Amino acid sequence: ATSCYAVVEVPVTVNSLPTITVTPTQICNGETVDLSVMFTQTGATTDNTYYSDINDALLETNPLLTSFVTPTITKTYYVRAKDISKPTNCYVIEPLEIQVNSLPNISIPEEEICFGTSIDIETLVDTSLDYQYIFYTSSNDAINQTAAMNNTEVSPVINTSYYVRIIDINSDKTSYCETITQIDIKVNKPPTLNVSQEEICEGGIIDIRTLINHDASTIVTLHKTEQEALDETFALSSWLVTPPVGTHDYYVRATDNSTSNYTKCYTVEKVTVRVNAEPTISISPKEICVGDSVDLTELVTTNDSVIHEYYPTKADAYDETNLISTALAQNQTPVVPTSYFVKSIDQDTSKQTNCFSINEIIVNVTNLPSIDFPTYEICYGEIVDMSSIVSTNFEVKYYYTLIDANNDENEITDASLSFAVTTPLYTRVTNLETGCLRTDKQFTVQVNQLPILEVEPRQYCTDVSIDL
Repeated sequence: ATSCYAVVEVPVTVNSLPTITVTPTQICNGETVDLSVMFTQTGATTDNTYYSDINDALLETNPLLTSFVTPTITKTYYVRAKDISKPTNCYVIEPLEIQVNSLPNISIPEEEICFGTSIDIETLVDTSLDYQYIFYTSSNDAINQTAAMNNTEVSPVINTSYYVRIIDINSDKTSYCETITQIDIKVNKPPTLNVSQEEICEGGIIDIRTLINHDASTIVTLHKTEQEALDETFALSSWLVTPPVGTHDYYVRATDNSTSNYTKCYTVEKVTVRVNAEPTISISPKEICVGDSVDLTELVTTNDSVIHEYYPTKADAYDETNLISTALAQNQTPVVPTSYFVKSIDQDTSKQTNCFSINEIIVNVTNLPSIDFPTYEICYGEIVDMSSIVSTNFEVKYYYTLIDANNDENEITDASLSFAVTTPLYTRVTNLETGCLRTDKQFTVQVNQLPILEVEPRQYCTDVSIDL
């Protein structure tokens, strides 16, 4: 064996691997990413194939059909970059890590407000989180990022939805994930409270509860001022009020206490109570003499809007029983001191109450002069001294006829009179202290005739005794 050999030089070319520079990528949940843009390559021309598993990348099995992926969690994909510019088909496998950041997840429950109030919807979100909030009045504006709200304090009058775009601005993330959440504002109407105004008379009591109408689920309170009602302070302990004369305002607060909402909406209404004064009248005192009549209507002051009714007792005046007619009221003849009662009723058409007052009319009755005239006897031809029969407390005038005495005409003024026959005289007797007078006492002057003597004329001689 010769063991011959030859040495031959074999050239070997070692091709470098493709150079891949991967950029870490963050996306938001639900977004799609193109794996081909996650890296850059230098040097050779490569054919890139993508895999979701490293083994598949090594074995070139189960390649992804597209470079566009939508992972829902953080995931690593793989790119197999094969140099197709050289026959060696050198390749490199590089991981493509995609960090999937979750969308901001904020639950905003429905908020309830009362009609007529406002709410700052920014207060409904948690501002302590690394989120930026932008508010809109419509979903389209939120989606299109147009017409953002400059002022987040709103006063809707009906149930209204607002929209907030929530952007995650956590500095550890680069994706700035965002979501749009709806904010529902339920507007609860205030409770129904209907009130009426009222007029009462001076001294009257009124229950304010009779002037209001409200829902069964409503709690109502009474206050003296509107501010106290709004603040729900100093509620009156009683609904019964007795205000003085004038116009008075009270305020009723009605608060919704139903279980269907928690807002406790309320409303405040004003109740006006007008207190009309009783008619003020003046009554003139009256004194009469027994037998005289009195006109009660002349003792009471008149007023165009006030009418007067007359009654024998105060109870009758209140109950409007045993009314004394106008004709009788104008001709009352009490024989003893008597009280009457006048009910004065205000019929002013600008008022609704017809307030009245009841006042006492006292009529004092003075007895007639008490005097008796005995029959005054004289003899024919004698003179009667009229002044001798007059009492110092009385004034007595004499008349020949009753008509003259009643009319105070043709008074007999002679102090001394003589009468030929028995004569009745009529008197007008006045009590000088009370002024009462009477003309029913007759004074009779009885004239007794002188005896009649019949004398027979006779003639006698001188110095002869005679038996008369």
